[in-house]
Amino acid sequence: MQPDAIGKRLKRSRELRGLTIRALALQAGVPQSTISQVEAGHRPGAGLSLDTAKRISWALGIGLEALAGPYHEEEPEVPNAPDPAPPPPKRQRPRKAAPVG
Repeated sequence: MQPDAIGKRLKRSRELRGLTIRALALQAGVPQSTISQVEAGHRPGAGLSLDTAKRISWALGIGLEALAGPYHEEEPEVPNAPDPAPPPPKRQRPRKAAPVG
């Protein structure tokens, strides 16, 4: 499985700070398995509780938005959404004949 955007941000932020998964888990007060599973993609980062996400972001010294990403970035796909209709064809105007003379 591939990690979601939160898993990728979590791993990148942790590595930039030179922290191991264990060190981050201890600082954040969350299970090591939680961080490991989110980073590996076995658990969706979007499924973290708000409390857990706050603890992790605090331990990393970043804001929640840095961990979760901006709201508009990941809009869920609507299943079975119809494709948008193509624009109507442009009507062609009749051409006027050039004057003869």
